[in-house]
Amino acid sequence: PVEERQDVYSIGANPNATTLFNFIRHYNPNVVGGAVKYTLPLDAAVYHNPYDWLMLEQDRIHLNAGVSSAKAADVVDQIRYLTERLPKEGVDMQTDWKLLTLFIGANDLCVVCDGGHTAQQPENWIQTVDSLLDQVHQSIPRVFVNLVGMVNITEV
Repeated sequence: PVEERQDVYSIGANPNATTLFNFIRHYNPNVVGGAVKYTLPLDAAVYHNPYDWLMLEQDRIHLNAGVSSAKAADVVDQIRYLTERLPKEGVDMQTDWKLLTLFIGANDLCVVCDGGHTAQQPENWIQTVDSLLDQVHQSIPRVFVNLVGMVNITEV
């Protein structure tokens, strides 16, 4: 299996895919950072340091720092990768506006459903995400954060 990062709804750069990146590119052809190729899955359960993998795949993923199986506590490495990668994409950290889509929580919820420990309880998850948003605010100026909510799984 592969991850078709070029088709991801938020940052895929496949010109034939319906993505937020392509929508923005339609109005601003100078937008940068879209993922252009597939990768083998990066599974947070297998890789204990996703940052190293992200660095190895940076020419394929550009600014798509998504990590399969990641939980909220794992996002720190992704933020670190982005703060280092943004200038390499030609982004002026102080003057350019940026859009960050953060879709996190489903894997945290799965751990709780399986009798997970206290770190994955809802109150702790909220504190972790608040801390991540603070880190984004401190390290990536002029950024809109698109915090994607989880699907309602009560009927599943």
